[in-house]
Amino acid sequence: MDNIEEFEELLETHRLHPLTMAYKGIISLPLAGFVLYNSLQGESIDGLYVMIAFALFAVPSLVLSWLFFRYTIDEHELYIESGIIARRKRSIPIKRVQNVNIHQSFIQRVLGIAKVQVETAGGQASEGVLEFVSLSDANAIKEYVYAQRQVLRTEPSNSSQEADRAEDSVASEWEHSYDEQEQTTEQVVELLRMPLSRVLLKSAFQFSLIYVGIAATFLPLFNISPKHVFEDFANSQRDNFLAFGDIVGPILIVVLIGFLMLFLGWFSGAVMSFLKYYGFVLTKRPGQLDVEHGLLSKYRGVIPLKKLQMMVVSTNPILQRMRLGMLQVQTAGLGVRGKGSEMAIPLATDDEVESLVRDIEEEELPTNFEPVSKKTIRRAFFRYSMALAVVTLPAAWFVPELYWLLLLVPALLYGAILRFRHRGYTLTKNKIFVKSGVWRRNISIIPRRKIQTVAVVSTWFQRRLGLATIVFDTAASPAFRDAAIVDIALEDAEAILEHCLPN
Repeated sequence: MDNIEEFEELLETHRLHPLTMAYKGIISLPLAGFVLYNSLQGESIDGLYVMIAFALFAVPSLVLSWLFFRYTIDEHELYIESGIIARRKRSIPIKRVQNVNIHQSFIQRVLGIAKVQVETAGGQASEGVLEFVSLSDANAIKEYVYAQRQVLRTEPSNSSQEADRAEDSVASEWEHSYDEQEQTTEQVVELLRMPLSRVLLKSAFQFSLIYVGIAATFLPLFNISPKHVFEDFANSQRDNFLAFGDIVGPILIVVLIGFLMLFLGWFSGAVMSFLKYYGFVLTKRPGQLDVEHGLLSKYRGVIPLKKLQMMVVSTNPILQRMRLGMLQVQTAGLGVRGKGSEMAIPLATDDEVESLVRDIEEEELPTNFEPVSKKTIRRAFFRYSMALAVVTLPAAWFVPELYWLLLLVPALLYGAILRFRHRGYTLTKNKIFVKSGVWRRNISIIPRRKIQTVAVVSTWFQRRLGLATIVFDTAASPAFRDAAIVDIALEDAEAILEHCLPN
């Protein structure tokens, strides 16, 4: 490397940052505090003994783990040595590295440390993890690995290197597809920077009851019972609601509590989404997209275009009227957050989303789709009606007023028609586009070269209607659901199967 002097200090054997021990001690404090709190509530001090024993074991373990962990970087490989009793040595060729991700939680940002994860071409999980190094060292490692990888991949190959590459068929395919692109001069181009207004709009459409459940789990530690809170509220409002009758009143209380839970789910989801996507920036380098976002927890990751398996363009009826959408990519490998998908664009204009899709796949999003069979309306209406009957009829046996819910049957028919209207597919020479979803409207983009298997599936009810579902499986992690064309005519499914076979 011409500028190897800049990384001279990096090319030595290093330990992790000393504050690694402090951080791991900090994150164990809630457990220690929980044990101590419970031990002080009663007369027994067994919990205190357990905590002391835990500390006597944990502190030496943290120190020894730090002392026995070393990593070294040279011009060809990253070496990692770890383990106290069972020593483990790992060598990661820089030429095979696809991803170097940097992640910082809020506490890590305060301490000035970061987690570095290194992924290779064929790995479903990170090959090397450094927990934790200073942020400056993390950035230097990422910069050095990418620069040196570029040098190694442009060097003339000898026979042994060719044989080594042949051992990894996945890496060989990716290098063949992108070799010419990666040999160009590296340029960084900013594709998208989300303004605060768009981050807020993105957050407004998020919903999650996970954080409500977590809060409900820990509230009893502060002598607050969610059950008693709701019971006290219901009792205080009982007289007001019973004015509507002995039957309708309790139902209204249940409905109100349901709406309160929905509001808490929306509020918590919106807050977490804002913290996650604040300061979102998407940039492009040859062969990869760089993603950076986060307010409290900072994430800097890479989406290698070589690992790209499928893309999904998403919107909903409200965002569609505002000409806004999202783009999610499915990759081979689990990535820094342990899943096989990454939000490339959390929220952007249709033109920005289509521009990125066109830039990556060199193909326009279709405007016209082949519809699925109209028999899907009959199948969906039957399923919706059965679900309504299973819920309504037993409940109406005890509360006759609930028979009014059967008036929803026409709405179910309309829902089945909407489901049909928003399903379809388009086949091109190199791509398969699948449209689905009524509220969350998706267009899945599957490159033919990435398809591993194609399955034609028919349930008993589908066979009676002459329908089938065709499922496209790629080499991505199982964390991402496969794309599927649901309820198409069986003969059309067979034709698509022929279209997807290798030429």
